[in-house]
This record gives sequence, C-alpha cells and structure tokens, in this order.
Amino acid sequence: MSSDSPRKQVAPFMVVHRLFKAYGYMGDNLALKGLSFTVRKGECFGLLGVNGAGKTTTFRILTGELLPHSGDACITNVSLLQSTSKVKALSLCPKNV
Repeated sequence: MSSDSPRKQVAPFMVVHRLFKAYGYMGDNLALKGLSFTVRKGECFGLLGVNGAGKTTTFRILTGELLPHSGDACITNVSLLQSTSKVKALSLCPKNV
C-alpha cells in the first residue's frame, strides 16, 4: 500500500459538540468551554490535562451523571442527553479505585 494513498473515511462513533459546564456561585468557574471532539470507530481515545482541566466533568457528562449547560454528545448519531440506553453503555473507571 502506498503511503500517499487516501485513507478510508470511517464514520464517527462519538461526537462531542461545544460542551459548556460551569460550577460555583453564578457559574463563575468554567470547567468546560466549548469542548468538541470526534472519536471514530476503532480509535483509542483519552483525555489528558492538569487538575481542574475538565476531564472528570467531561466523563460525568458522557456517562449521564451530569448535565452540561449547553452542547451535546452523540454516539452513533443518538444524543446521550436524550437516550438512556446509550448512556448505560458507557462507564468510567477512575485510576484510584
């Protein structure tokens, strides 16, 4: 296979679009500010960041434990914010179990 051949386009498995979440009095502590990313079928995906960057908040939204102030996340074109069956398919395993 030639290195300059075009890669086959794989449909998105998960699409996160412009997630916003704030905490604190009057929402003055912004945890997520327009977070967007796409994960395609077969990809391995991880979130890295410093303390307070919004990693746990993101996963809590993706698992249905927390609602964003705005934005959406979809698995196979179905919104996680509207589908309990898709949310039940996700889980979070923190490193300090």
